[in-house]
Amino acid sequence: MSRRTSAARHRAPGRARGPLQNVRPLRGLGVLTASTLLVGGAVGPVTTGATFTDEVVARVSVKAGPGVPMVRAATSLPVAVGIGRDGQVYQWGTVGPGSLWGAATQVTTTPQLATPAGFVWPSRPVEIAVAGPIATQATVLVLLEDGSLYAFGYGGQGLLGQGTTENSATPIKVKLPAGTVVREIAMNSGSHSATDGDASAMVLTSTGDVYAWGANRYGQLGIGTKTTALTPVRMSFPGGAKIAGIARGGTTGYAFSDAGTLYAWGLGVEGRLATGNTADSTTPVQAQRGQMPAGARVVAVAAGTNSGYLLASDGAVYGWGRAAHGRLGTGSLTDPSVPTRAAMPAGVTFTSLVAGPTFAFGATASGQVYAWGWNTAGNLCLPPADSVLVPTPIPQPAGVTYAAAGATGGYSSVLLSTDEDAYFCGQLPYPTGPSVSVLTQVVRPWA
Repeated sequence: MSRRTSAARHRAPGRARGPLQNVRPLRGLGVLTASTLLVGGAVGPVTTGATFTDEVVARVSVKAGPGVPMVRAATSLPVAVGIGRDGQVYQWGTVGPGSLWGAATQVTTTPQLATPAGFVWPSRPVEIAVAGPIATQATVLVLLEDGSLYAFGYGGQGLLGQGTTENSATPIKVKLPAGTVVREIAMNSGSHSATDGDASAMVLTSTGDVYAWGANRYGQLGIGTKTTALTPVRMSFPGGAKIAGIARGGTTGYAFSDAGTLYAWGLGVEGRLATGNTADSTTPVQAQRGQMPAGARVVAVAAGTNSGYLLASDGAVYGWGRAAHGRLGTGSLTDPSVPTRAAMPAGVTFTSLVAGPTFAFGATASGQVYAWGWNTAGNLCLPPADSVLVPTPIPQPAGVTYAAAGATGGYSSVLLSTDEDAYFCGQLPYPTGPSVSVLTQVVRPWA
């Protein structure tokens, strides 16, 4: 995802963000700024008769009406979650027994309070991430203002970081070493399928260390084994490198150091580790520079299910791994095993980068968003086309400037404008849910 993310990566406020500090990427279905509201799953009621197809941008007003604005958000295929301006955590979508709502499978199309009655957060929630490793089950990570980390929901694969596989509807503190201050969280919420069955989590600390836990059959935790980790395990990077950003893919992990060097680990098929070959690695290895120019350094990373992305200091995006459906934006369907420059439009540079499972968005400093990859559900906010091979500008309604680009854990997308409107395209949830085809106002949770 961007200096942050991918598949789902979240950073606490106050940390230096270099060239990305003025453009915050979206997370999942929701926007990451105060006074705006999430879309996905929480759309309705209809406010006008205007209609749109899945493949065009549908305007969704987020400024009108009562309720609690969302300041952070994330999504997986079965469920979306967000942090309200009131400091509470909300959820909507479909979840099953023992995950979030408790004893039975439930479906809601509007945000509901996620925590049990009477629960009080020990510090204010500031960032959130979610993974839906199997249909109807989800795990949520919540980073608090004091740097502590809490988890709730589905506990399979050790995702709650407690040393067990039990579920918990009540948020519980993740078992990190005493004194650990978390600055960034990442989960692989960008899976291609809700039945993939693998999910894992990763955090970046204030000291530049990285911890990982959860499913590990591909070595995607980077801890030297392929054994599931039920509690966070500290990763080791070549030369003791201190890490500045992380991204979690479906079968891989990525990180970049303070020096702007890229590291990768996990499944190497299709060149997913950017090492120039297809070898797997259960520990972080330094990736090749590929087509990055001399002097350029990594300033952001993002991850799809089978591909990786970086944003370099020259403002260009470079991708590697699976190229099917144009997901790398290079104009080619050949899988590169080193960072390969996207076919950047003339004169265009990006300041933020996010990735969905099989597609990606880049945003410019002037507020134009470009999309590329698999457009299977209209999720690129572009006219009907199965594949978009190169970065292509997303239409902007008259007078609108986008603040950043967003991608979900499924096949829908949300863009945020500088005047605090949100724009939605695609299908939610994918592949069974309805698409937003009418001009719709988001339903806010009530305070």
